[in-house]
Amino acid sequence: MKKVTQEANAGKAAAQVSGLDELIQQGARQIIHQAIEAELATLLEQYGNDAGASSPAHCAAVPLMPGVAPPRQRPSSA
Repeated sequence: MKKVTQEANAGKAAAQVSGLDELIQQGARQIIHQAIEAELATLLEQYGNDAGASSPAHCAAVPLMPGVAPPRQRPSSA
């Protein structure tokens, strides 16, 4: 009986740690999401109102991350 009780208590402790880990991960995701939104808002404020922001020359000036393909250019609608 004592062994069964110890196993049950160990399972509850693991569930509590798991719940705590989940809570921490959820909080971390929320902080990252807020940071990304703030950064995006800053970038849009800085470059979003630029009339030439969609031109290929402007896109070429933006540094790309290693391993990320450059954006596809849209065909001109002239």
